[in-house]
Amino acid sequence: MHKRVLAAITTLYVGSVIAAIGVLAYVNRRSAIESFGEQQDALVKFATANVQLGVTTGRIDVVEAFLADLSSNPVFAGAAVYDADGDGILQMPTGFEVTVAQEEEIFETGHLTTASYAYQIAELQDGDEVLGYFLLATSFETLNARARSALVATAVVGLALLLPVTVLIAWLLAWMEKKLQAREMRLRQVNAENETMLDNLDQGIFTFGTDGVRSERSCSGCQ
Repeated sequence: MHKRVLAAITTLYVGSVIAAIGVLAYVNRRSAIESFGEQQDALVKFATANVQLGVTTGRIDVVEAFLADLSSNPVFAGAAVYDADGDGILQMPTGFEVTVAQEEEIFETGHLTTASYAYQIAELQDGDEVLGYFLLATSFETLNARARSALVATAVVGLALLLPVTVLIAWLLAWMEKKLQAREMRLRQVNAENETMLDNLDQGIFTFGTDGVRSERSCSGCQ
């Protein structure tokens, strides 16, 4: 019975530890996503400003050089520059493709999120005149890598902090089990001693009563 109770307590504690690690991992992942979103917005603004400067001055070669440098950023997946009519002017890297359906949704809503990429588009303006559009795609591979790293880090830290507590509780449970077993054994011994005393007492009373009857009979015979 005691083993079942201790097993239930241990299972409940281990489940609580796993749940705590899961919550911490979720919080860290949400933090990683928010941080990635902030970096993405900052990257879009920075890139848009530079591309707009190149388009305004008519230096598409400068825009191309800037996008080539931007490709070294781990979150960069691809970029495209369109004119005011939405026709493509520049696309990098060469293998980067945006389908017509995706372009229509991006131009309509200003952004698009797929399983692998996040697309954002911004206007390139010269005063009030729209010179074109700049599309930037960022990859979720970096986000997923950061989320995995956050999960592993949380699990390692959580286990490192909670493992000693787990060991301590396991030791306390084992110690309590030994104490309970010792007390049960002592109670059994006391019960056995009490039963022996009661048996001896019963035997003594029976012998005393028998001796008394025999004494009375012997006395009556004497008369």
